[in-house]
Amino acid sequence: MDLLKYTNTKFIEPINEYVLFTNVVQDVLKRRAQLSENVTTNNSEEMFDQLTIANETIKADIHRWTELKDKELTHLFHLMANKKIDFYNQSIDAWEQAAARLSLPNNQK
Repeated sequence: MDLLKYTNTKFIEPINEYVLFTNVVQDVLKRRAQLSENVTTNNSEEMFDQLTIANETIKADIHRWTELKDKELTHLFHLMANKKIDFYNQSIDAWEQAAARLSLPNNQK
């Protein structure tokens, strides 16, 4: 039985990508806060329009990202669960074969 086949690290990569993306979102939100501060200090209509567009873009991006993240993580965890089930089924089969061989009389081994 090849244990490495069932313990794949490819599941870590998408999770790491989501962590990195959340860091980017935090940076974007900081930039938005700076724009908002500029709007209040300058009281410029052009800056207010930029802020409104930025807010809507951020909301849309976060909404799309959340939906995609949920779908991908659900799929990823189902794959991981199926790999673990396969691994445990093979482990049970191996133990059953070992138990069957151990229970045979000496002349039938």
